[in-house]
Amino acid sequence: MKLPFRPRALLRTGLFCIASLAASALLGGCAASSGSGLTAFEHGDYAAALDAWRAPAERGSPEHAFMLGLMYEQGLGVDADPFAAASWYRSAAEHGHAAAANNLGRLHHTGKGAELSGELAARWYAQAARDGYVPALANLGVMHLYGHGVPRDPAKAVELLRRGAEANEARAQRLLAACLRLGLGAPVDAQRAAIWYERAARQGDADAQFQLALLYLRGEGVLPNDTTGAQWMERAAYAGVAEAQYNLGLLHLKGRGVKRDAGEAARLIRLAARQGLVVAQSKLALESDAAALALASRDEAVASGD
Repeated sequence: MKLPFRPRALLRTGLFCIASLAASALLGGCAASSGSGLTAFEHGDYAAALDAWRAPAERGSPEHAFMLGLMYEQGLGVDADPFAAASWYRSAAEHGHAAAANNLGRLHHTGKGAELSGELAARWYAQAARDGYVPALANLGVMHLYGHGVPRDPAKAVELLRRGAEANEARAQRLLAACLRLGLGAPVDAQRAAIWYERAARQGDADAQFQLALLYLRGEGVLPNDTTGAQWMERAAYAGVAEAQYNLGLLHLKGRGVKRDAGEAARLIRLAARQGLVVAQSKLALESDAAALALASRDEAVASGD
């Protein structure tokens, strides 16, 4: 059974890392990690947290300004306002807050709440990376990979992704694996790609789990193992990766690495189709047409007495 493979999907997703509100609030040493604001936040009273953090943010606290940026961006305790979010991120970033610089770069990259500018996005990503925010390395790496806001330099991209990967950032590990698999900025190295995919997959990166599943099913960079491939495919499918749902459905249809189960196959392919995966939608349409044709042929046979 041939599994679909689309190289563009290797570099999909995760260009922009949004710091988790909860994790950010609880960071050790963060001025926002104590007091009434945190208590209110932990109890889901975001409006009260916003009120508690606004005054110190206005006095120039980068940690509190960053928290306000996150809350305005995500609409917690206030109507979502990307322009206000960008303003608070800028205030924090200008005072050396690395995660705020990363998120401001993301807003410039998307043009949401800030000027659409690859150059400004790359500049803020670079500042975030210099100041130690590891996810910014992957963001800046992808900018160099595509030449967006910076000169196109795949080798520089791989260098940045490798730094992020070695710092155990799952998305950087997955993207580095993709570059090694495709020979972007570095020689093709399927074995190293498999190693980095597995490291990311074990951290719960669903796209890495899907790619690792494909490697095991094909024996690319690893010894072929249908059972292991199916297990990784299942994890990615349950995490919501449409391509993994579709491919796991195909595995169930053939009984490859999993129990043969046409009902489970249909369920998984339907899940992928509902997410807009065209190949899954096409397969369902073809099978529906085939079923209708078979039913019509049976009815015609019955009517003719055959």
